[in-house]
Amino acid sequence: MCFQDEADFLLTDKENQRRRLTLANACQTMDIDETSRYRALLNQDHKLLYCRINKCASTFILGLLERAMDCGRHCLREQKDVIKLLPFNSQFLLLKNAYSFIFVREPYGRFFSYYSNRFYSSKEHWEKYAPDIIRTFRNNPSEVSLNYGHDLKFSEFLKYVIEGFFSDEKENEHVRPMHFNCNPCQLEYDFIGKLETLPTDIKYLLRQWTYLNVTHDLSDDVVAETLDSHLFKPVDNLFSAINYYADSPIPPHNLMIRTWTYFQIRGKVSKTIPLPFTDEEVSSVTKETYIEKLSEAMAESKGMAGLKEQKLEALRQAYAGVSLEVLERLKLVVEADCKLFGYETEPNFIFVRDVDVEFDYFKAVDV
Repeated sequence: MCFQDEADFLLTDKENQRRRLTLANACQTMDIDETSRYRALLNQDHKLLYCRINKCASTFILGLLERAMDCGRHCLREQKDVIKLLPFNSQFLLLKNAYSFIFVREPYGRFFSYYSNRFYSSKEHWEKYAPDIIRTFRNNPSEVSLNYGHDLKFSEFLKYVIEGFFSDEKENEHVRPMHFNCNPCQLEYDFIGKLETLPTDIKYLLRQWTYLNVTHDLSDDVVAETLDSHLFKPVDNLFSAINYYADSPIPPHNLMIRTWTYFQIRGKVSKTIPLPFTDEEVSSVTKETYIEKLSEAMAESKGMAGLKEQKLEALRQAYAGVSLEVLERLKLVVEADCKLFGYETEPNFIFVRDVDVEFDYFKAVDV
């Protein structure tokens, strides 16, 4: 394993201590309800604990843990179930003695990530949540919208998040506040990772785990393979959705545009490269053909000007369509997470609304 060099390791360690201090200070000044809820996954000998927060690189981290500890998803969950059977005091002692870590991310970005992945990118079963949200927050919705939920707007999704927060219905683990999952004011985590510094944080953790004899060495190739293993999952979802909605009014070409645009939102494909399939060609496009063209577009996009900025552009465009009244209420939802984990409660990239982006990242939502 090619570990961080000593200078980078010390910088990451210093940053982690700063994050832990920020959290400790915030916990002393804030009224945070403590519960016995931990979404904790542990290795076989309970030396390592990961408290999972959705939309914070959790899928990647779980995949890495499986490889690092030779303990698959079922194995990790078995250890969690063992903990649940213990009295809470015994649970807490065991959790406290393990090397524990969490990963968090900028809260406004977390909501945007969930919306773009779950409701904009082509997926089966939009109707699990979206029609109810539309029914609640849209005036005069169409029957098609109420049947499929395919055209849920970002502003409507945020109203759903806000209503759930203020009614204490925080059971949707993807959108409830991050601290609600892991009780960071009750259990002191050894490491607080952030999505924004994922590569350096992961290298730091791999070195720590090896020194603690928690895991065996992993090569850089394994880390890269874990990152790449879910790269084309949205394409699998696309073709499942095309089959699922075959008898619906939702055009297959629209579904293809959504997935292509999703890769542009993620900064994988340049916004200057359009979907290479026309409406007439859709019926002959296979999953393999789509992946081939997508791979070519990603290769062509590498190094292109503005590619890295597309994520922020898309996020700002989405939030620009949200009223200030909704943003003010959303600020109350994210306030605790922002203070605990060192993020701005009112960041300029959300609240300064001078967005001037010609490219429409969400054109496919208006079917």
